[in-house]
Amino acid sequence: MRTANALVLAALFIASTRGLQAQASLADSAKLLSEQAIASEREGTAASRDSALVLWTRAAELFRRVQDIGGEAEALHNIGRLAVSKDTALAYDRRALV
Repeated sequence: MRTANALVLAALFIASTRGLQAQASLADSAKLLSEQAIASEREGTAASRDSALVLWTRAAELFRRVQDIGGEAEALHNIGRLAVSKDTALAYDRRALV
């Protein structure tokens, strides 16, 4: 019985460790997307701006999944800053503040 309990505990530990690794991987991906968005925006073309918006949107989704509130807020703010219409920009900035 002790062996079975030990095996169950070991399996649970391994599963939780893998979950933490997956979360860390998502967080790293979100940060990388943010860096790519910054680089894309710096190019200054309309196409690079569109690319930055896509990258910031994906980064915001990943930050939300890993519960990085600051990262998500920053991504949403940048989406709002780059948004074409004033209404869209305000909507993203409101989400960033929540």
